[in-house]
Amino acid sequence: MSEPPVVPRRAALVAGLLAACFSGALFLVRPVPDRVLAMLGGPDGGVARHGGARIRYLPPQGHDVELLARHLGSSTVRRDGKALVIELPGIARDQLPAIEDMFVAGGLEMREALESRYATELAEGDPAIVDATQQDRELDDAVYLDLDQWRAEDSLHHQAFYLESSSRVALERAIEAAYARGWRPTPGATIMLERIEPWAESRDRRGKWRTYELASEVLIEGTMIERAIGAISPYDDRPIVLLDFTAEGATRFCDATERIQGHKVATVLGGVIRSAPIINGPICGGRASISMGGSELENQLHERDALVAVLSTGALPPGGSIDESRWSPAPDVRGLEWLGRALLALIAGVLFGLVTVLVVRIARPHRSAASALPTGAWPIRRIFVTALAPVALVLAGWVPVPGVEIEALAETIYHHGGDDAMMRMFDVDALGLTPVLAAFVLVELVALIVPRWRRLRHLPTGRVRLGQAVAVLAIVLALLQSWFVASYLQSLGVMDHGAVARLTVMASLVSATLLLAFVAGVVREHGLGNGYAALVVAGWGILVAGRALDGELTAGHALGLAACVVVAVGTACVVRWRIGAAREVTLRVPTSGLSPITSAGGLVQVISMLWVFGMSTDVLSGWVVELHAREWLTIGLVAGLVPVWSWIFARPKLVAGVAVRAGLVPPQLATWRRATLLSLFLLVAIGAVTAFATTAHADVVKLFDPVTAMLAGVVVLDLFADARAHRADLEPAWVLHQLQYAGAIERVLTDAGIPYHLHASHVRSLLASVRSRRSS
Repeated sequence: MSEPPVVPRRAALVAGLLAACFSGALFLVRPVPDRVLAMLGGPDGGVARHGGARIRYLPPQGHDVELLARHLGSSTVRRDGKALVIELPGIARDQLPAIEDMFVAGGLEMREALESRYATELAEGDPAIVDATQQDRELDDAVYLDLDQWRAEDSLHHQAFYLESSSRVALERAIEAAYARGWRPTPGATIMLERIEPWAESRDRRGKWRTYELASEVLIEGTMIERAIGAISPYDDRPIVLLDFTAEGATRFCDATERIQGHKVATVLGGVIRSAPIINGPICGGRASISMGGSELENQLHERDALVAVLSTGALPPGGSIDESRWSPAPDVRGLEWLGRALLALIAGVLFGLVTVLVVRIARPHRSAASALPTGAWPIRRIFVTALAPVALVLAGWVPVPGVEIEALAETIYHHGGDDAMMRMFDVDALGLTPVLAAFVLVELVALIVPRWRRLRHLPTGRVRLGQAVAVLAIVLALLQSWFVASYLQSLGVMDHGAVARLTVMASLVSATLLLAFVAGVVREHGLGNGYAALVVAGWGILVAGRALDGELTAGHALGLAACVVVAVGTACVVRWRIGAAREVTLRVPTSGLSPITSAGGLVQVISMLWVFGMSTDVLSGWVVELHAREWLTIGLVAGLVPVWSWIFARPKLVAGVAVRAGLVPPQLATWRRATLLSLFLLVAIGAVTAFATTAHADVVKLFDPVTAMLAGVVVLDLFADARAHRADLEPAWVLHQLQYAGAIERVLTDAGIPYHLHASHVRSLLASVRSRRSS
């Protein structure tokens, strides 16, 4: 078996091209850095580069301008006589009035929303106010009385009446009329308004304004904000602003949220309420977030960036005034930006290529050589069977869940900000293969831990028993998931509440999952490659095709596709490499499999869920935000997990026994280190692509998933390898459930002159298991 060494220069060329392509795609979404543009003779940033506003701000009486400028300490703020000149780059012209209001009103405040009867008192004294609980909102500019109800984690039922209208003027007129009649709010409280933007699919495009009665006590004010960061929520992919409090602000917010659990806290900016979330528990991590209203993603991003720009200037005292404000459009620097993108792509390609040369020289990998097999006709029947995977998914996607009123479901989902992707979550294949894959992982983990079960993994009859355990557990998990889906659908009122309707939904969802598992098994036995991986990749391909046909592809989607291609090609190249000396058992890479990426993602999800349910500590709640807002933390987490999983899956002792029995040299510790270095290089690079892509645009995550992208690369390899191998007459010989035994088996079969083929070996390299077939 001749295994040619990997040539460092060729590997560097491929790696450099991939890095350059990803860098170019990334900076089509992200702005080219100001320093790069300045190096090319363009503007050096700020309003000169991005356009925006220059505001001349006069502080209120009694504030020293010099001290205030030093306190703000921002590069966008400078003193000009008795005024401060504040630059706000990237601000749209129509956002300028709202920003001026924020400056004059003193910026940010957080106050408790009271659960009082102010709204009913207003309605009792004004016959023009319509009771929304008795009449639909059909009148233009009418003021409605409505009821806000929620049950927080304090198990108490909370409710607060409020006024709502499509016209801010109408609301303010109603409140002024109440004051004229002698009505007054709760002592020390004030009435403020919140703007509620319409959802994308809402029939009423006017939007709404609603009232809150807020306590006079200011829980948090602008002086207690140390830093504001624009980010994407890890829960609903919406733009948010992350606030870091000062030490005083963190203490005050922790004490306040502990005191008012179950109630709402309103975030006020420029005299307008931006959000009013329910406080389910003490928030003591020194951080909070502000969600952006509205339904259009671009509008939310603009609003987020404007808010970050205002908060980043520092806390301005209330009572100041605007002496002058001027908005400037962004200059046309498109030519320089394209030059900057090309320069950044070149730099990324060269640097990554140099690192690749260094890693390849140290690791000294060689490419795997396929076993010589007799050739015949191409396996047309197997190719046809493999095509069942996308066909089964397409057909399942056309079948709605029986008993569900689709029109009512669509109206409910779209009204609450959902989209077509969320609608597809309630097709008959909503569960997908998740219960089967979860059952397989759980059974394999138990078989590794329990000594009595561990022996079953290597015996044909034992594998049958473990397979039966997987089937039973998969059905149990599918029934459990389908029960929650049915309960959710019933809570939405889109299906009957009887037991028969619930059982019908559960049976249809479980049946669809079992049908997909059957298709995966048929593809595995009678098709090409791994059936489960083929279904996962086919599902992703159908999603991309659907968005393309619907014309929904955005710049974020395009970046996600570019990231998928880069990760798939990089994985396909490296997964064919082996590490080992002449008579030494070779190690496959990545020696850690997919586990560092999947376990890192799982850890983030666990932390996120703890945070959602209020069970996280200060450290955890801060960590989950940083993981989604700071790329280097995600990369570092993956890097730290690679050696751990590599030791679990490929430590030299694990392979020593089979190597000695085969008359081969076991892999040395130095070989394991080289293989781990190469695995670290691959997975850290994929982690970097994931981190930079997902933080660049909210739409990236809708098409890009690193695990799916890696599977796509190796599925293509397996399809070609299996199609080529099945031109010969092959029979199943045995199953290997320890990936790294494959090196010894390959060497023994090659020395004995026995043709063989490892079925779906590239996918199983990522999953740390291999099914092997040899010729009869």
